[in-house]
Amino acid sequence: MTTTTPPPGQLEFYPSYCFASASPTYGVWAKLTAADVHRLSERKEFVAQNIYFYLNHPIRWVCVTGVVVAVDEYDRRTVLSLDDGSGEGIEAVCEKPQPPVRPASNDGDNNDDKYHNNNNNSNAPTEPDIDTGTVVRAKGSISTFRNVRQILAKRIEILPDTQSEVRAWRAATKFEAEVLVQPWVLCEEEIQDLWRRACGEEKETTSRKNAERKKSRRKRRPELPPPPPRESRRVDAGDPPAPAATAARNTSRSTAEDDEERKRKSRKKKNSHRHHRHHREPDTLGP
Repeated sequence: MTTTTPPPGQLEFYPSYCFASASPTYGVWAKLTAADVHRLSERKEFVAQNIYFYLNHPIRWVCVTGVVVAVDEYDRRTVLSLDDGSGEGIEAVCEKPQPPVRPASNDGDNNDDKYHNNNNNSNAPTEPDIDTGTVVRAKGSISTFRNVRQILAKRIEILPDTQSEVRAWRAATKFEAEVLVQPWVLCEEEIQDLWRRACGEEKETTSRKNAERKKSRRKRRPELPPPPPRESRRVDAGDPPAPAATAARNTSRSTAEDDEERKRKSRKKKNSHRHHRHHREPDTLGP
């Protein structure tokens, strides 16, 4: 497999929101050679995302098939040195499953039997019995150690026979011829459509997160007991009136009594004055 590099300045690198939906290499195992992995280019805006580029194709995951020429065992990892005949070798790093952290025991009991089979490292690939001379297919992401690129293996597959090895080489050659040789091209309409789609997904994700946040807040907030129901009591004719009604009635009654008393005093005064005049009139007459 050969790497073709067009003249500089002729490649257009698209924004990251175009990768997942439109790129033919971003979400797949890119079948490359060891030499291709070492020659992948980097761009400063994508370094933190661990994204590399073949021409302008974004690549996150690689698949390399080769013969194991060395096996190095360490405490936390196994390093396989692969040679695929491309002129450069590459190392595939397999993280070893780590034993779980055992809780401290105060009674001095030995709990080894409880944690013996609980190695639960989901990121570590299954370690087959690999020795030098074995043909394997390593799949994983790309990392750099001491300025040399490696494969952080997620899967290690042993190719059982020569036919499997030939099929792997043919698949890599086909992937290069159909995908990698030509630059990735998007028209302006496709870029705008991908941008609108990314904005819509972002808004949907934001609204979903806000709804989940509100739901979690409601769960944390203590629930107050409901208020007691109000008693609705029907007042019958024989029941005593309410205090407010009684006070109003007493007030109106006292006002009427005062008016009646005032009128009675007025009439009495008028009668007494008329009676006084009646008895004094004969005295004013002559003999």
